[in-house]
Amino acid sequence: MAAGDTSVGTGATMTFAGFVMDITSISIDGPEATIVDVSHLGSTTLREKLVGDLLEPGTATVEGHFKSTVDVDGVVGTNGSLAFATGSGSTWTYADAIMTSFSANIPTEDVETFSATWQLNGALTIT
Repeated sequence: MAAGDTSVGTGATMTFAGFVMDITSISIDGPEATIVDVSHLGSTTLREKLVGDLLEPGTATVEGHFKSTVDVDGVVGTNGSLAFATGSGSTWTYADAIMTSFSANIPTEDVETFSATWQLNGALTIT
């Protein structure tokens, strides 16, 4: 990849149901093909596989600085639109995503951090 084709994540943001934190990292895994095992008793040397018709949309994980004033209990388990504005200026919007987990790390004499994960459930639009 040429140097002019790379982007820096600085300035990236995330929007989901009023969930506002200082973001340090966004990781999006997916989509992923479904592989179906079609092996049978007549299969003799290797398992036989087919690619399914449906893709698994994947997950998104966001990490950042924890703000103890955010009502996390009111957000985990809810679904809604999930949008990421990248540092390069494009926006990735998932029509539906379910916030499946949230964890916080509150260490001595260091920045409080969090990690949150969403199951992606809807179509992706990139603008």
